[in-house]
Amino acid sequence: MKFITQDIYLTAALIAQGIPLIAHSRTGSVTTFQFTETDELKQLVENYYADTARVSPLKYGNAFKNLKAMIHQTYTTNNDYITNNHNKAN
Repeated sequence: MKFITQDIYLTAALIAQGIPLIAHSRTGSVTTFQFTETDELKQLVENYYADTARVSPLKYGNAFKNLKAMIHQTYTTNNDYITNNHNKAN
């Protein structure tokens, strides 16, 4: 089973706590993140929304920066693809 979210802050918190991101996709301005759903993940998500999650600030900051870079790279790659294909069509 998969857990899907668009919440980059939750995603960063999960990654910082050792939950591996298995996929991400971007449609327009919306990025979706995908994890394998486990009991541990469910508990961490519950803790996050209950404001009781405990996460290393350094790990959280690094996870967030990496996610932003990943999103930017995906956006740039997709735009380059669209721009290049558009130019070829003209």
